[in-house]
Amino acid sequence: AIHVANRGLDLFRELGVRWGEAELLGLLGNIYVFRGAYDRANDHLQNSLEIRQQLDDTQGIAQTMISLAFCARDQGNFEEAEKLHRQSLHLFQRLENRRNEKIALRLLAHSRSWAGKYQSAREAAWQALEMDRDLGQQPNPVALDSLAMATIHLGHYTEAMEITRESLEKTSELGQMALLGYPLILLGCMAFVEGGFAAARRYLLQSSAVFAGLEHIHQAIPQAILSHVARAQGEKKEALAYLTGTLR
Repeated sequence: AIHVANRGLDLFRELGVRWGEAELLGLLGNIYVFRGAYDRANDHLQNSLEIRQQLDDTQGIAQTMISLAFCARDQGNFEEAEKLHRQSLHLFQRLENRRNEKIALRLLAHSRSWAGKYQSAREAAWQALEMDRDLGQQPNPVALDSLAMATIHLGHYTEAMEITRESLEKTSELGQMALLGYPLILLGCMAFVEGGFAAARRYLLQSSAVFAGLEHIHQAIPQAILSHVARAQGEKKEALAYLTGTLR
């Protein structure tokens, strides 16, 4: 895919087709984000953003900001990710694009949770879910996961468990395997906090298997939490093995 995209990029540059150049730079940037090649991803996405700004392509600017936010998030720069998602939300609102506004709200809630801003994350997730209801759509699993994460950190475990189980059910119904790992992580975390080590390990191993099957970079998250579970049970060698697995 990278080879074909690079050939197309060279052709668009040769022909002076700027919108096509921006599209393929964005595509390559997203591929590099998924592969964890963040420097390359950032370079391609910043170049795409610059061209879109020159073309006054508001929709494209907002979408590229979302990709840059993913790049920032995966590197642990949660404040930058939140800022980019907030900017993309404002652009979609300006365009009166309700569908993308709803997506941007979900992503903003997610980034705020990772940044530790749990109350504002909860508010953004509720807004996104209310938009789902207003548009006659099913609750989105990403918004449910963000709501659950914020609710956990605010200490409302019973409510968070109900939200997470709903997310798991919706994700399974939709067949969105790439998203299935996240509610499993949340269930594992809640079980761990409540001292249910066997249940925590079961959920986290399931999450790790989902991400491993997809060769997903976020496999490191359940592995890291599994290390804490094993350590809490006095299993030092196993804890080290899980922690080592996060570094691969």
